[in-house]
Amino acid sequence: RVDNRHGRSLLLLARMSRRCAENNLFSQETLAVAINSFAKLDFNDTRLAVAFEGAAMVKLDKALELGQEYRKTSLKDVDVFDVQALVLILHSFVCFTNGSDEAVQKLLTLINWSKNELSPFQRRTLKTTCILLRRERPALCRSLPHDVRRTMQSFEENAPEVPTNVSRWQRELKTTLLRMDISVELKAVVDDQILDIYLPSSNAVVYAAGPFAHYINSTNRTAYSKLHQRLLEADGYTCLVVPYYEWSELKTEEDKMVYLWSLGRRAAGQSKDERIEDALPSSDMQTSDMNDLEEPSGRRQLVRTREELA
Repeated sequence: RVDNRHGRSLLLLARMSRRCAENNLFSQETLAVAINSFAKLDFNDTRLAVAFEGAAMVKLDKALELGQEYRKTSLKDVDVFDVQALVLILHSFVCFTNGSDEAVQKLLTLINWSKNELSPFQRRTLKTTCILLRRERPALCRSLPHDVRRTMQSFEENAPEVPTNVSRWQRELKTTLLRMDISVELKAVVDDQILDIYLPSSNAVVYAAGPFAHYINSTNRTAYSKLHQRLLEADGYTCLVVPYYEWSELKTEEDKMVYLWSLGRRAAGQSKDERIEDALPSSDMQTSDMNDLEEPSGRRQLVRTREELA
């Protein structure tokens, strides 16, 4: 499961996966899923990352040797990455595990060759990946071939047609803000499938971090949830994170308003340098020391007192 961070199980799976990768025992589909699953679980071990990238490079080099026809039906028995696998691995290498520039360039080249096969959901993933890549590795982006850069630009500029939805408690949060006479908009700010609560007067986003933004039986946010905040802050927005378990403990309308006012005041008190630092990828967002992998199931104190909120 990619929402359950059980420490012993993860360590065992990591050792088994590393051996399989080092001996090239993964098929292209299983290798892509393994890389992406460990990234989703915020589990990044140096030896495992090296083994995964080495195994991926073997298949990438094989595809590049075949040229732009590597996806032809006559080559279907050749074990090279399909489009879905390429997207998963590129997203993992750029957004979570800090894959090498060489691997990223090869992945982008193959995706460029197969760009007409991409689905709207794959284009949505590539859009956020390319935005982050351009911001965090500008030198690499400048060194890419012109046709690859043009394809990346098209991913960023053209919004894919993907469905969006709003959760019940997100609507409740928006209603509370409106009662506080705060102008709000529901809009896709950095991800075409995720609607955020945007506050135009302060260029802030209230990020409603629901149950699926946290690992199971845990108050630790998922790697994808932290990536969303990272994208918002890198784009210049002030990100106000409201965890679902804190919001659910606020029983009265007054408590909810006090909570939101306090959240806004703390964000307004940040200096410009602190906001810039928050926008950069921190070690907590990209790696895990596994200290929290076997936390007790009982929750910590989830709700702040009225005095603390004030």
